[in-house]
Amino acid sequence: MNPDEPTAREPDVDAEAAISAEKASMRKEMQAKLRGVVEVECRRASRLACDRLLELDEVRDAGTVLFYMAMRNELDPQRAMEACLSEGITVAVPRIDPETRELEAIEIESLSERHFERDRMGIPTPRGGRLVRATEIDAVVAPGLAFDREGGRLGRGAGYYDRLLVRVSEHCSTVGFAYGFQLVTRVPTSRHDRRVRRIVTEMETA
Repeated sequence: MNPDEPTAREPDVDAEAAISAEKASMRKEMQAKLRGVVEVECRRASRLACDRLLELDEVRDAGTVLFYMAMRNELDPQRAMEACLSEGITVAVPRIDPETRELEAIEIESLSERHFERDRMGIPTPRGGRLVRATEIDAVVAPGLAFDREGGRLGRGAGYYDRLLVRVSEHCSTVGFAYGFQLVTRVPTSRHDRRVRRIVTEMETA
Protein backbone atom coordinates (compact mmCIF):
# COMPACT_ATOMS: atom_id res chain seq x y z
CA MET A 1 0.00 0.00 0.00
CA ASN A 2 1.29 3.43 -0.89
CA PRO A 3 1.60 5.37 2.38
CA ASP A 4 0.85 8.61 0.52
CA GLU A 5 -2.57 7.41 -0.61
CA PRO A 6 -5.52 8.40 1.61
CA THR A 7 -7.05 5.64 3.70
CA ALA A 8 -10.73 4.81 3.52
CA ARG A 9 -11.36 6.65 6.79
CA GLU A 10 -9.73 9.94 5.85
CA PRO A 11 -12.74 11.40 4.01
CA ASP A 12 -14.87 10.85 7.12
CA VAL A 13 -12.21 12.46 9.28
CA ASP A 14 -12.03 15.43 6.93
CA ALA A 15 -15.80 15.76 6.87
CA GLU A 16 -16.03 15.69 10.66
CA ALA A 17 -13.28 18.30 10.89
CA ALA A 18 -15.19 20.56 8.50
CA ILE A 19 -18.40 20.11 10.50
CA SER A 20 -16.56 20.88 13.75
CA ALA A 21 -15.18 24.07 12.21
CA GLU A 22 -18.68 25.09 11.07
CA LYS A 23 -20.04 24.44 14.53
CA ALA A 24 -17.31 26.49 16.18
CA SER A 25 -18.00 29.41 13.85
CA MET A 26 -21.75 29.28 14.43
CA ARG A 27 -21.29 28.98 18.21
CA LYS A 28 -19.12 32.08 18.22
CA GLU A 29 -21.68 33.99 16.15
CA MET A 30 -24.65 32.95 18.29
CA GLN A 31 -22.88 33.56 21.58
CA ALA A 32 -22.13 37.10 20.41
CA LYS A 33 -25.80 37.62 19.53
CA LEU A 34 -26.92 36.28 22.90
CA ARG A 35 -24.59 38.69 24.71
CA GLY A 36 -26.38 41.49 22.90
CA VAL A 37 -29.83 40.57 24.24
CA VAL A 38 -30.96 43.16 26.79
CA GLU A 39 -32.86 42.10 29.91
CA VAL A 40 -36.18 43.67 28.94
CA GLU A 41 -36.14 41.86 25.59
CA CYS A 42 -35.21 38.59 27.27
CA ARG A 43 -38.19 38.88 29.60
CA ARG A 44 -40.59 39.81 26.77
CA ALA A 45 -39.41 37.03 24.44
CA SER A 46 -39.41 34.45 27.25
CA ARG A 47 -43.00 35.31 28.16
CA LEU A 48 -44.22 35.00 24.57
CA ALA A 49 -42.27 31.78 23.94
CA CYS A 50 -43.53 30.20 27.17
CA ASP A 51 -47.12 30.96 26.17
CA ARG A 52 -46.50 29.19 22.86
CA LEU A 53 -44.85 26.28 24.62
CA LEU A 54 -47.87 25.81 26.88
CA GLU A 55 -50.11 25.52 23.81
CA LEU A 56 -48.37 22.31 22.74
CA ASP A 57 -50.22 19.06 23.41
CA GLU A 58 -46.82 17.48 24.02
CA VAL A 59 -46.41 19.69 27.09
CA ARG A 60 -50.02 20.01 28.29
CA ASP A 61 -50.59 16.25 28.20
CA ALA A 62 -47.20 15.25 29.61
CA GLY A 63 -46.77 13.54 32.94
CA THR A 64 -43.14 14.64 33.27
CA VAL A 65 -41.32 17.45 31.47
CA LEU A 66 -37.58 18.07 31.59
CA PHE A 67 -36.94 21.81 31.36
CA TYR A 68 -33.66 23.69 31.87
CA MET A 69 -32.46 26.52 34.10
CA ALA A 70 -31.58 29.43 31.86
CA MET A 71 -28.11 30.90 31.60
CA ARG A 72 -27.65 34.67 31.41
CA ASN A 73 -29.48 36.16 28.37
CA GLU A 74 -30.83 32.72 27.41
CA LEU A 75 -34.55 32.32 26.66
CA ASP A 76 -36.05 31.45 30.04
CA PRO A 77 -38.72 28.70 30.36
CA GLN A 78 -39.52 29.57 34.00
CA ARG A 79 -43.05 30.85 33.24
CA ALA A 80 -43.91 27.52 31.61
CA MET A 81 -42.29 25.59 34.45
CA GLU A 82 -44.42 27.41 37.01
CA ALA A 83 -47.57 26.71 34.98
CA CYS A 84 -46.73 23.00 34.77
CA LEU A 85 -46.06 22.80 38.50
CA SER A 86 -49.40 24.47 39.25
CA GLU A 87 -51.20 21.97 36.97
CA GLY A 88 -49.66 18.92 38.62
CA ILE A 89 -47.20 18.08 35.84
CA THR A 90 -43.92 16.71 37.16
CA VAL A 91 -41.11 19.15 36.38
CA ALA A 92 -37.47 18.11 36.24
CA VAL A 93 -34.33 20.10 35.57
CA PRO A 94 -30.78 19.04 34.68
CA ARG A 95 -27.94 18.29 37.03
CA ILE A 96 -24.56 17.00 35.88
CA ASP A 97 -23.34 13.93 37.73
CA PRO A 98 -19.82 14.83 38.96
CA GLU A 99 -18.51 11.29 38.46
CA THR A 100 -20.03 10.24 35.13
CA ARG A 101 -20.34 13.78 33.68
CA GLU A 102 -23.75 12.77 32.38
CA LEU A 103 -26.90 14.87 32.52
CA GLU A 104 -29.35 13.72 35.19
CA ALA A 105 -33.00 14.81 35.43
CA ILE A 106 -33.92 15.93 38.95
CA GLU A 107 -37.53 16.48 39.98
CA ILE A 108 -38.28 19.84 41.57
CA GLU A 109 -41.38 20.98 43.45
CA SER A 110 -40.58 24.69 43.59
CA LEU A 111 -38.49 27.30 41.80
CA SER A 112 -37.63 29.02 45.08
CA GLU A 113 -33.95 30.03 45.14
CA ARG A 114 -33.40 28.23 48.45
CA HIS A 115 -33.75 24.88 46.66
CA PHE A 116 -30.89 25.66 44.26
CA GLU A 117 -27.19 26.32 44.24
CA ARG A 118 -25.00 27.70 41.47
CA ASP A 119 -22.72 25.36 39.54
CA ARG A 120 -19.32 26.36 38.13
CA MET A 121 -21.08 27.97 35.14
CA GLY A 122 -23.34 29.98 37.42
CA ILE A 123 -26.41 27.94 36.47
CA PRO A 124 -28.95 27.17 39.24
CA THR A 125 -28.78 23.46 40.11
CA PRO A 126 -31.13 21.63 42.48
CA ARG A 127 -29.65 20.92 45.90
CA GLY A 128 -31.63 17.70 46.13
CA GLY A 129 -34.61 15.91 44.67
CA ARG A 130 -35.72 12.64 43.14
CA LEU A 131 -33.69 11.30 40.25
CA VAL A 132 -36.04 10.89 37.28
CA ARG A 133 -35.27 8.01 34.94
CA ALA A 134 -34.84 9.02 31.30
CA THR A 135 -37.65 6.65 30.33
CA GLU A 136 -40.06 8.54 32.62
CA ILE A 137 -39.69 11.78 30.67
CA ASP A 138 -42.56 12.58 28.31
CA ALA A 139 -41.16 15.83 26.91
CA VAL A 140 -37.77 17.54 26.88
CA VAL A 141 -37.57 21.31 26.47
CA ALA A 142 -34.02 21.70 25.23
CA PRO A 143 -31.86 24.81 25.03
CA GLY A 144 -29.43 25.35 22.19
CA LEU A 145 -27.36 27.97 20.46
CA ALA A 146 -29.08 27.37 17.11
CA PHE A 147 -31.79 25.24 15.52
CA ASP A 148 -32.99 24.64 11.97
CA ARG A 149 -36.41 23.64 10.64
CA GLU A 150 -35.30 20.04 10.15
CA GLY A 151 -34.75 19.73 13.89
CA GLY A 152 -31.01 20.22 13.79
CA ARG A 153 -29.67 21.52 17.11
CA LEU A 154 -26.37 23.19 17.93
CA GLY A 155 -25.47 22.81 21.59
CA ARG A 156 -22.56 24.27 23.50
CA GLY A 157 -20.28 21.36 22.66
CA ALA A 158 -20.37 19.08 25.72
CA GLY A 159 -22.91 16.65 24.24
CA TYR A 160 -25.01 16.34 27.40
CA TYR A 161 -28.37 16.51 25.63
CA ASP A 162 -27.27 14.32 22.73
CA ARG A 163 -26.38 11.56 25.18
CA LEU A 164 -29.58 12.06 27.17
CA LEU A 165 -31.85 11.92 24.13
CA VAL A 166 -30.69 8.44 23.15
CA ARG A 167 -31.90 7.22 26.56
CA VAL A 168 -35.45 8.59 26.51
CA SER A 169 -38.39 6.49 25.32
CA GLU A 170 -39.72 6.60 21.75
CA HIS A 171 -42.83 8.51 22.81
CA CYS A 172 -40.82 11.34 24.39
CA SER A 173 -41.25 14.65 22.55
CA THR A 174 -38.26 16.95 22.16
CA VAL A 175 -38.80 20.69 21.82
CA GLY A 176 -36.10 23.20 21.01
CA PHE A 177 -36.62 26.48 22.87
CA ALA A 178 -34.84 29.56 21.54
CA TYR A 179 -35.08 33.14 20.28
CA GLY A 180 -36.27 33.69 16.74
CA PHE A 181 -32.79 34.76 15.64
CA GLN A 182 -31.48 31.35 16.72
CA LEU A 183 -33.60 29.61 14.08
CA VAL A 184 -31.23 29.37 11.12
CA THR A 185 -31.27 27.91 7.62
CA ARG A 186 -29.00 24.98 8.46
CA VAL A 187 -27.27 23.69 11.56
CA PRO A 188 -24.12 21.62 10.88
CA THR A 189 -24.69 18.17 12.36
CA SER A 190 -22.63 15.05 12.99
CA ARG A 191 -23.80 11.45 13.20
CA HIS A 192 -24.06 11.56 16.98
CA ASP A 193 -26.16 14.76 17.07
CA ARG A 194 -29.80 14.27 18.04
CA ARG A 195 -32.59 16.25 16.38
CA VAL A 196 -35.59 17.83 18.08
CA ARG A 197 -39.15 17.31 16.87
CA ARG A 198 -40.49 20.83 17.43
CA ILE A 199 -39.03 24.30 17.86
CA VAL A 200 -40.64 27.12 19.81
CA THR A 201 -39.53 30.75 19.67
CA GLU A 202 -41.19 33.99 20.75
CA MET A 203 -42.40 34.41 17.16
CA GLU A 204 -43.45 30.94 15.98
CA THR A 205 -43.80 27.24 16.57
CA ALA A 206 -42.02 25.17 13.92
